[in-house]
Amino acid sequence: MRKQVTIGIIILVLISISSCTTRIETPDMVEAPVLQRGLFRVNPTINTSNSPQLALVIGNSQYEYKPLRNPINDAKDMARVLRKIGFEVTVKTNLNQRSMGKYIREFTQKLSQHQIAVGLFYFSGHGAQANGENFLIPIDNRKIQDQYDLESYAVHADKLVKRMQDATNHVNIIILDACRDNPYRSVGKNTSRGLARMPVAGGSFIAYATAVGKTASDVSSGGRNGLYTKHLLDALESAPQTHPRIEDLFIEVSNAATQESGGQQEPWYNSSLKGKFCFGGCKRVTIPSSSLGTRPKNAQLPICESHFKAGRLSDALACYRDGLKSEHTNVQALAGLDKIEARYMELIQKALKKRQLMEAQQYLASLRRLSPASSQLSQLEEEFKLIENQILLEQRQEGNDAVKTGKRRIYGVF
Repeated sequence: MRKQVTIGIIILVLISISSCTTRIETPDMVEAPVLQRGLFRVNPTINTSNSPQLALVIGNSQYEYKPLRNPINDAKDMARVLRKIGFEVTVKTNLNQRSMGKYIREFTQKLSQHQIAVGLFYFSGHGAQANGENFLIPIDNRKIQDQYDLESYAVHADKLVKRMQDATNHVNIIILDACRDNPYRSVGKNTSRGLARMPVAGGSFIAYATAVGKTASDVSSGGRNGLYTKHLLDALESAPQTHPRIEDLFIEVSNAATQESGGQQEPWYNSSLKGKFCFGGCKRVTIPSSSLGTRPKNAQLPICESHFKAGRLSDALACYRDGLKSEHTNVQALAGLDKIEARYMELIQKALKKRQLMEAQQYLASLRRLSPASSQLSQLEEEFKLIENQILLEQRQEGNDAVKTGKRRIYGVF
């Protein structure tokens, strides 16, 4: 008998600061076994198809200093797509600091007081960092003269995340598309640009529109939306039909944005989710019980292999694991898992060689979920940290002017 997983409430926080085999799922999801040191452990799927989904969407364009072109379009379009997916959406535009605080408090209180399965927060507008902490900028930003004013006159993104985590929910997903140039008057070459990395608590997902310490574009080829939000909207529009895992969806968004920007903008994410989540529900192919007696146990393995050859590693992984559920010692399926592990290692090493840390971190997260006991995982993580430190050192050397004047320059790290 297959176990059933009871899934708790999810919060999905999307902050856009502008800012698998295909599976057919039953309402009560079945646990997918994960091979670890010869034993199977539960890798649950988060099912939210029959639960409330709540979103707060904010877009700020009409800034007193450095207005932006597309955040209102971003917010309206995001609200439209989220409603199609099944969210109850509150959308607000051009908010000052007091109004932003008010609506955020009301949103987080509702999450705490009601049985909300998915909570989604989206912000499109200016964002900044100071002392390693992130801030969302309200439209009344003329009073922000330097980074020291952010604490008093901006909205603390890290505290927003903490509010979400303090609500009685199991998952927080945060998307930051906020790294615009010159969000306040004194931003210059000796000021940290973009956003800093925020820590992810258990069951959290944080996505960034661009690399830590870099800026994101407010325009795209279509002209209506910011570059990152344009590709996020495209991915969300098709998600109810394609049912990708959230990690795969954001890799798709990252690849598209990186390609359109010519490598100038590289979105990334950091995740500590405890189960699989898909917009519209994760789908899984099931073999009818009536055919099990006449169907070879490994009949689906060629499908798994086709996914692997096409580079659809998440689909291949889910397919091989489905095969192992009916035959735990299937040699081909076990070999398939080994091949996926080796491919992730190859992709990580390739990304590190090119110093593409955002991409390397995403593959490391996938490898960690697949094989947490891998003998090479710690070695790859050490290599990642070494290259990261080298890049940070280079950034510090570029900031010699700030060092000479005795000022402390803040660097985003991840």
